[in-house]
Amino acid sequence: MINTMEKHIWSHFFEDQNIRFPEQPKLIDGISVYDAPYGLGLQFRGGPDKLVLRGKSSSALFSSLSHLLDGKNTLASIFDVTRPDFDINEVATMLKILHSYNLLADGLHYDVQATPAETDPWKLQKDYYKRVIGKTAYNKSATSVVSSIDNAKVLLIASENLAPVFVYNLKLAGFKHIGLNYIRTEGGVTLPSSESEADLMTYTDITDLNEPGLRNELAKRIDDYHYVLVGLENPSINFVQQLNEFCKIKNKKVLFVLSKDNHFEIGPYFVPNSTACYNCSILRQNSYKEDAIFDKVHSQHLHDTEQKVDTAIKGVDLVSASAAVGYAVSELSKIVSKLSKPNLINRVVDYDFLNGTIDNIHLMPVPGCPVCSN
Repeated sequence: MINTMEKHIWSHFFEDQNIRFPEQPKLIDGISVYDAPYGLGLQFRGGPDKLVLRGKSSSALFSSLSHLLDGKNTLASIFDVTRPDFDINEVATMLKILHSYNLLADGLHYDVQATPAETDPWKLQKDYYKRVIGKTAYNKSATSVVSSIDNAKVLLIASENLAPVFVYNLKLAGFKHIGLNYIRTEGGVTLPSSESEADLMTYTDITDLNEPGLRNELAKRIDDYHYVLVGLENPSINFVQQLNEFCKIKNKKVLFVLSKDNHFEIGPYFVPNSTACYNCSILRQNSYKEDAIFDKVHSQHLHDTEQKVDTAIKGVDLVSASAAVGYAVSELSKIVSKLSKPNLINRVVDYDFLNGTIDNIHLMPVPGCPVCSN
Protein backbone atom coordinates (compact mmCIF):
# COMPACT_ATOMS: atom_id res chain seq x y z
CA MET A 1 0.00 0.00 0.00
CA ILE A 2 2.86 2.36 0.81
CA ASN A 3 4.81 3.26 -2.30
CA THR A 4 8.31 3.74 -0.91
CA MET A 5 11.79 2.59 -1.88
CA GLU A 6 11.97 0.33 1.13
CA LYS A 7 9.34 -1.53 3.07
CA HIS A 8 8.48 0.58 6.10
CA ILE A 9 7.36 -0.83 9.45
CA TRP A 10 4.04 1.03 9.11
CA SER A 11 3.14 -0.99 6.04
CA HIS A 12 2.52 -4.02 8.24
CA PHE A 13 -0.08 -2.08 10.19
CA PHE A 14 -1.94 -0.67 7.19
CA GLU A 15 -1.87 -3.95 5.26
CA ASP A 16 -3.14 -6.04 8.19
CA GLN A 17 -6.54 -7.44 7.13
CA ASN A 18 -7.80 -7.28 10.73
CA ILE A 19 -7.17 -3.52 10.87
CA ARG A 20 -9.34 -2.92 7.79
CA PHE A 21 -7.79 0.43 7.01
CA PRO A 22 -9.70 2.16 4.17
CA GLU A 23 -8.25 1.81 0.68
CA GLN A 24 -9.15 5.41 -0.09
CA PRO A 25 -9.52 7.07 3.33
CA LYS A 26 -12.09 9.82 3.76
CA LEU A 27 -12.71 11.95 6.83
CA ILE A 28 -16.34 11.32 7.74
CA ASP A 29 -18.83 14.08 6.98
CA GLY A 30 -20.76 16.11 9.49
CA ILE A 31 -18.14 16.48 12.22
CA SER A 32 -16.54 19.60 13.65
CA VAL A 33 -12.77 20.06 13.73
CA TYR A 34 -11.70 22.84 16.09
CA ASP A 35 -8.13 24.04 16.60
CA ALA A 36 -8.29 25.24 20.20
CA PRO A 37 -6.10 28.12 21.40
CA TYR A 38 -3.53 28.02 24.22
CA GLY A 39 -2.24 24.62 23.15
CA LEU A 40 -5.48 22.86 24.08
CA GLY A 41 -5.28 20.65 21.03
CA LEU A 42 -7.07 19.84 17.81
CA GLN A 43 -10.59 18.73 18.68
CA PHE A 44 -12.72 16.34 16.59
CA ARG A 45 -16.33 16.58 17.75
CA GLY A 46 -19.47 14.76 16.57
CA GLY A 47 -17.91 11.42 15.65
CA PRO A 48 -18.56 8.13 17.46
CA ASP A 49 -16.03 9.22 20.12
CA LYS A 50 -14.55 12.62 20.89
CA LEU A 51 -10.85 13.00 20.02
CA VAL A 52 -8.29 15.63 21.00
CA LEU A 53 -4.87 15.64 19.30
CA ARG A 54 -2.13 17.52 21.12
CA GLY A 55 1.30 18.55 19.96
CA LYS A 56 2.79 21.47 18.08
CA SER A 57 2.71 19.78 14.70
CA SER A 58 -0.82 18.36 14.93
CA SER A 59 -2.54 21.42 13.46
CA ALA A 60 -0.08 21.83 10.60
CA LEU A 61 -0.11 18.14 9.78
CA PHE A 62 -3.90 17.85 9.79
CA SER A 63 -4.16 20.99 7.69
CA SER A 64 -2.10 19.24 5.02
CA LEU A 65 -3.89 15.93 5.44
CA SER A 66 -7.46 17.20 5.50
CA HIS A 67 -7.74 17.98 1.79
CA LEU A 68 -6.17 14.60 0.97
CA LEU A 69 -8.71 12.68 3.06
CA ASP A 70 -11.45 13.12 0.48
CA GLY A 71 -12.00 9.46 -0.41
CA LYS A 72 -10.20 9.81 -3.74
CA ASN A 73 -6.56 9.36 -2.69
CA THR A 74 -4.90 6.06 -1.88
CA LEU A 75 -2.68 5.67 1.14
CA ALA A 76 0.38 5.61 -1.12
CA SER A 77 -0.51 8.95 -2.71
CA ILE A 78 -1.16 10.52 0.71
CA PHE A 79 2.31 9.51 1.89
CA ASP A 80 3.91 10.72 -1.35
CA VAL A 81 2.25 14.16 -1.15
CA THR A 82 3.09 14.72 2.52
CA ARG A 83 6.62 13.30 2.34
CA PRO A 84 8.45 16.59 1.61
CA ASP A 85 7.06 18.33 4.69
CA PHE A 86 6.38 15.63 7.28
CA ASP A 87 8.04 12.50 8.58
CA ILE A 88 6.30 9.28 7.59
CA ASN A 89 5.94 8.33 11.26
CA GLU A 90 3.99 11.51 12.02
CA VAL A 91 1.64 10.99 9.08
CA ALA A 92 1.14 7.29 9.82
CA THR A 93 0.50 7.97 13.52
CA MET A 94 -2.19 10.54 12.79
CA LEU A 95 -3.88 8.27 10.26
CA LYS A 96 -3.78 5.41 12.76
CA ILE A 97 -5.37 7.57 15.48
CA LEU A 98 -8.09 8.89 13.16
CA HIS A 99 -8.87 5.33 12.09
CA SER A 100 -8.93 3.96 15.65
CA TYR A 101 -11.44 6.68 16.60
CA ASN A 102 -13.63 5.67 13.64
CA LEU A 103 -13.21 9.02 11.91
CA LEU A 104 -12.16 7.57 8.56
CA ALA A 105 -14.44 5.84 6.05
CA ASP A 106 -13.60 4.22 2.75
CA GLY A 107 -14.30 6.54 -0.17
CA LEU A 108 -15.03 3.52 -2.36
CA HIS A 109 -18.20 2.80 -0.36
CA TYR A 110 -19.07 6.06 1.36
CA ASP A 111 -22.41 7.67 0.52
CA VAL A 112 -22.68 10.57 -1.85
CA GLN A 113 -24.36 13.70 -0.55
CA ALA A 114 -28.10 13.39 0.02
CA THR A 115 -30.22 14.60 -2.86
CA PRO A 116 -32.54 17.59 -2.38
CA ALA A 117 -35.49 15.28 -3.03
CA GLU A 118 -34.91 13.43 0.25
CA THR A 119 -37.21 14.44 3.07
CA ASP A 120 -35.65 16.51 5.82
CA PRO A 121 -36.02 13.87 8.59
CA TRP A 122 -34.37 11.23 6.44
CA LYS A 123 -31.57 13.55 5.39
CA LEU A 124 -30.91 14.30 9.06
CA GLN A 125 -31.00 10.60 9.94
CA LYS A 126 -28.66 9.63 7.11
CA ASP A 127 -26.28 12.46 7.96
CA TYR A 128 -26.17 11.09 11.51
CA TYR A 129 -25.48 7.56 10.32
CA LYS A 130 -22.70 8.81 8.07
CA ARG A 131 -20.74 10.21 10.98
CA VAL A 132 -21.14 7.24 13.36
CA ILE A 133 -20.98 4.20 11.03
CA GLY A 134 -17.41 3.50 12.12
CA LYS A 135 -18.43 2.58 15.67
CA THR A 136 -18.50 -1.14 14.85
CA ALA A 137 -17.09 -0.97 11.31
CA TYR A 138 -19.87 -3.37 10.26
CA ASN A 139 -21.50 -0.87 7.90
CA LYS A 140 -19.50 0.76 5.14
CA SER A 141 -22.12 3.41 4.37
CA ALA A 142 -25.21 5.06 5.79
CA THR A 143 -27.17 3.43 2.99
CA SER A 144 -26.40 -0.03 4.40
CA VAL A 145 -27.71 1.09 7.81
CA VAL A 146 -30.92 2.41 6.28
CA SER A 147 -31.30 -0.72 4.15
CA SER A 148 -30.99 -3.02 7.19
CA ILE A 149 -33.71 -1.12 9.04
CA ASP A 150 -35.86 -0.84 5.95
CA ASN A 151 -35.82 -4.61 5.40
CA ALA A 152 -36.43 -5.62 9.02
CA LYS A 153 -39.88 -6.92 9.94
CA VAL A 154 -41.13 -6.17 13.46
CA LEU A 155 -44.12 -7.71 15.21
CA LEU A 156 -45.44 -5.28 17.82
CA ILE A 157 -47.52 -6.63 20.71
CA ALA A 158 -48.82 -3.57 22.50
CA SER A 159 -51.51 -1.98 24.64
CA GLU A 160 -53.73 0.33 22.63
CA ASN A 161 -52.49 3.48 24.40
CA LEU A 162 -48.85 2.68 23.69
CA ALA A 163 -49.36 1.28 20.18
CA PRO A 164 -49.48 4.70 18.45
CA VAL A 165 -46.29 5.79 20.24
CA PHE A 166 -44.50 2.63 19.11
CA VAL A 167 -45.75 2.81 15.53
CA TYR A 168 -44.77 6.49 15.23
CA ASN A 169 -41.24 5.90 16.57
CA LEU A 170 -40.72 2.78 14.47
CA LYS A 171 -41.71 4.63 11.30
CA LEU A 172 -39.55 7.61 12.29
CA ALA A 173 -36.58 5.26 12.67
CA GLY A 174 -37.24 3.85 9.20
CA PHE A 175 -39.02 0.57 9.95
CA LYS A 176 -41.55 -0.05 7.20
CA HIS A 177 -42.66 -3.62 7.87
CA ILE A 178 -44.64 -3.58 11.11
CA GLY A 179 -47.31 -5.94 12.35
CA LEU A 180 -49.52 -5.08 15.33
CA ASN A 181 -51.26 -7.31 17.85
CA TYR A 182 -53.01 -4.92 20.22
CA ILE A 183 -54.81 -5.19 23.53
CA ARG A 184 -57.77 -2.94 24.30
CA THR A 185 -57.53 -0.91 27.50
CA GLU A 186 -59.90 1.98 26.87
CA GLY A 187 -62.57 0.37 24.72
CA GLY A 188 -61.17 0.95 21.24
CA VAL A 189 -57.81 1.09 19.55
CA THR A 190 -56.48 4.63 19.16
CA LEU A 191 -53.96 4.45 16.35
CA PRO A 192 -53.46 7.81 14.62
CA SER A 193 -55.73 8.26 11.64
CA SER A 194 -52.72 8.37 9.33
CA GLU A 195 -51.84 4.83 10.39
CA SER A 196 -54.56 2.80 8.74
CA GLU A 197 -54.78 -0.97 8.85
CA ALA A 198 -53.41 -1.08 5.31
CA ASP A 199 -50.14 0.52 6.52
CA LEU A 200 -49.40 -2.48 8.73
CA MET A 201 -48.52 -6.03 7.75
CA THR A 202 -51.01 -7.43 10.28
CA TYR A 203 -53.49 -5.76 12.61
CA THR A 204 -55.13 -8.03 15.17
CA ASP A 205 -57.07 -7.63 18.42
CA ILE A 206 -55.80 -10.27 20.88
CA THR A 207 -57.56 -8.90 23.98
CA ASP A 208 -60.03 -11.72 24.49
CA LEU A 209 -57.89 -14.65 23.38
CA ASN A 210 -57.16 -17.35 25.96
CA GLU A 211 -53.70 -18.91 26.17
CA PRO A 212 -54.26 -21.56 23.44
CA GLY A 213 -55.98 -18.97 21.24
CA LEU A 214 -53.10 -16.53 21.74
CA ARG A 215 -50.56 -19.18 20.81
CA ASN A 216 -52.50 -20.09 17.70
CA GLU A 217 -52.83 -16.45 16.64
CA LEU A 218 -49.15 -15.71 17.15
CA ALA A 219 -48.12 -18.97 15.49
CA LYS A 220 -49.96 -17.92 12.32
CA ARG A 221 -48.01 -14.68 12.04
CA ILE A 222 -44.75 -14.70 13.97
CA ASP A 223 -42.74 -16.56 11.33
CA ASP A 224 -43.23 -13.59 8.98
CA TYR A 225 -41.20 -11.34 11.31
CA HIS A 226 -37.57 -11.03 12.32
CA TYR A 227 -38.08 -9.31 15.69
CA VAL A 228 -40.79 -9.05 18.35
CA LEU A 229 -41.35 -5.83 20.32
CA VAL A 230 -43.55 -6.05 23.41
CA GLY A 231 -44.96 -2.78 24.80
CA LEU A 232 -47.59 -3.17 27.52
CA GLU A 233 -49.22 -1.10 30.29
CA ASN A 234 -49.37 -2.74 33.72
CA PRO A 235 -49.30 -6.27 32.33
CA SER A 236 -49.81 -9.56 34.09
CA ILE A 237 -46.41 -11.16 34.69
CA ASN A 238 -47.94 -14.45 33.57
CA PHE A 239 -48.95 -12.93 30.22
CA VAL A 240 -45.49 -11.49 29.57
CA GLN A 241 -43.96 -14.83 30.53
CA GLN A 242 -46.22 -16.52 27.96
CA LEU A 243 -44.90 -14.18 25.26
CA ASN A 244 -41.34 -14.69 26.46
CA GLU A 245 -41.68 -18.48 26.33
CA PHE A 246 -43.38 -18.43 22.93
CA CYS A 247 -40.55 -16.33 21.46
CA LYS A 248 -38.06 -18.83 22.89
CA ILE A 249 -39.96 -21.74 21.27
CA LYS A 250 -40.12 -19.93 17.91
CA ASN A 251 -36.50 -18.72 18.24
CA LYS A 252 -37.51 -15.05 17.85
CA LYS A 253 -35.51 -12.19 19.33
CA VAL A 254 -37.71 -10.03 21.55
CA LEU A 255 -37.38 -6.66 23.31
CA PHE A 256 -39.65 -5.78 26.24
CA VAL A 257 -40.92 -2.30 27.20
CA LEU A 258 -43.30 -2.50 30.15
CA SER A 259 -45.13 0.31 31.93
CA LYS A 260 -45.64 -0.55 35.60
CA ASP A 261 -47.57 1.91 37.75
CA ASN A 262 -45.58 5.13 37.19
CA HIS A 263 -42.36 3.85 35.67
CA PHE A 264 -41.09 1.95 32.64
CA GLU A 265 -38.93 -1.14 32.49
CA ILE A 266 -37.02 -1.13 29.20
CA GLY A 267 -35.46 -4.52 28.45
CA PRO A 268 -34.21 -7.10 28.48
CA TYR A 269 -33.45 -7.85 24.84
CA PHE A 270 -33.77 -11.63 24.73
CA VAL A 271 -31.81 -13.65 22.19
CA PRO A 272 -32.96 -17.28 22.57
CA ASN A 273 -30.25 -19.73 23.65
CA SER A 274 -27.86 -16.86 24.28
CA THR A 275 -28.96 -14.18 26.78
CA ALA A 276 -31.08 -13.68 29.89
CA CYS A 277 -34.80 -13.71 29.20
CA TYR A 278 -37.72 -11.87 30.80
CA ASN A 279 -38.31 -14.79 33.15
CA CYS A 280 -34.71 -14.48 34.36
CA SER A 281 -35.35 -10.83 35.24
CA ILE A 282 -38.43 -11.82 37.28
CA LEU A 283 -36.50 -14.53 39.11
CA ARG A 284 -33.72 -12.06 39.88
CA GLN A 285 -36.19 -9.42 41.08
CA ASN A 286 -37.85 -11.94 43.36
CA SER A 287 -34.53 -12.37 45.14
CA TYR A 288 -33.99 -8.71 46.08
CA LYS A 289 -37.13 -6.58 45.60
CA GLU A 290 -39.08 -5.99 48.79
CA ASP A 291 -42.39 -5.68 46.94
CA ALA A 292 -41.85 -8.66 44.62
CA ILE A 293 -44.38 -10.78 46.52
CA PHE A 294 -47.04 -8.08 46.06
CA ASP A 295 -46.38 -7.97 42.31
CA LYS A 296 -46.63 -11.74 42.15
CA VAL A 297 -49.94 -11.87 44.02
CA HIS A 298 -51.41 -9.05 41.90
CA SER A 299 -50.24 -10.70 38.69
CA GLN A 300 -51.81 -13.98 39.76
CA HIS A 301 -55.09 -12.13 40.32
CA LEU A 302 -54.95 -10.73 36.78
CA HIS A 303 -54.21 -14.18 35.43
CA ASP A 304 -57.04 -15.81 37.40
CA THR A 305 -59.51 -13.19 36.14
CA GLU A 306 -58.22 -13.59 32.56
CA GLN A 307 -56.84 -10.05 32.30
CA LYS A 308 -53.70 -9.56 30.25
CA VAL A 309 -53.23 -6.04 31.63
CA ASP A 310 -54.68 -4.12 34.58
CA THR A 311 -57.24 -1.90 32.85
CA ALA A 312 -58.31 -0.30 36.14
CA ILE A 313 -55.21 1.92 36.03
CA LYS A 314 -56.12 4.86 33.81
CA GLY A 315 -54.02 7.41 31.98
CA VAL A 316 -50.58 7.44 30.41
CA ASP A 317 -47.92 10.15 30.54
CA LEU A 318 -47.36 10.25 26.79
CA VAL A 319 -44.23 12.40 27.06
CA SER A 320 -42.54 9.88 29.33
CA ALA A 321 -43.88 7.04 27.20
CA SER A 322 -42.31 8.70 24.16
CA ALA A 323 -38.95 8.85 25.96
CA ALA A 324 -39.08 5.19 26.98
CA VAL A 325 -40.33 3.98 23.60
CA GLY A 326 -37.83 6.18 21.78
CA TYR A 327 -35.00 4.62 23.79
CA ALA A 328 -36.25 1.11 22.98
CA VAL A 329 -36.68 1.81 19.26
CA SER A 330 -33.23 3.39 19.16
CA GLU A 331 -31.86 0.18 20.67
CA LEU A 332 -33.77 -1.90 18.13
CA SER A 333 -32.29 0.22 15.33
CA LYS A 334 -28.78 -0.52 16.63
CA ILE A 335 -29.59 -4.21 16.96
CA VAL A 336 -30.94 -4.47 13.42
CA SER A 337 -28.24 -2.40 11.72
CA LYS A 338 -25.31 -3.38 13.99
CA LEU A 339 -24.54 0.33 14.18
CA SER A 340 -23.18 -0.14 17.69
CA LYS A 341 -23.30 -2.63 20.53
CA PRO A 342 -26.80 -3.10 22.03
CA ASN A 343 -27.17 -1.95 25.64
CA LEU A 344 -30.17 -4.06 26.67
CA ILE A 345 -28.64 -7.52 26.44
CA ASN A 346 -28.68 -8.91 30.00
CA ARG A 347 -29.86 -5.51 31.20
CA VAL A 348 -33.05 -3.65 32.15
CA VAL A 349 -33.33 0.14 32.36
CA ASP A 350 -35.83 1.21 35.02
CA TYR A 351 -37.11 4.69 34.16
CA ASP A 352 -39.12 6.26 37.00
CA PHE A 353 -40.25 9.50 35.37
CA LEU A 354 -42.33 10.65 38.36
CA ASN A 355 -39.34 10.59 40.71
CA GLY A 356 -36.83 11.40 37.98
CA THR A 357 -34.61 8.35 38.42
CA ILE A 358 -33.02 5.98 35.93
CA ASP A 359 -31.56 2.71 37.22
CA ASN A 360 -29.58 0.07 35.35
CA ILE A 361 -30.37 -3.48 36.40
CA HIS A 362 -27.78 -5.98 35.19
CA LEU A 363 -28.86 -9.56 34.63
CA MET A 364 -27.30 -12.92 34.04
CA PRO A 365 -29.09 -15.98 32.68
CA VAL A 366 -30.50 -17.83 35.68
CA PRO A 367 -29.33 -21.45 35.92
CA GLY A 368 -32.39 -23.65 35.84
CA CYS A 369 -34.64 -20.95 34.33
CA PRO A 370 -37.61 -22.94 32.98
CA VAL A 371 -37.57 -20.91 29.75
CA CYS A 372 -34.09 -20.05 28.54
CA SER A 373 -32.07 -22.82 30.21
CA ASN A 374 -34.27 -25.53 28.68
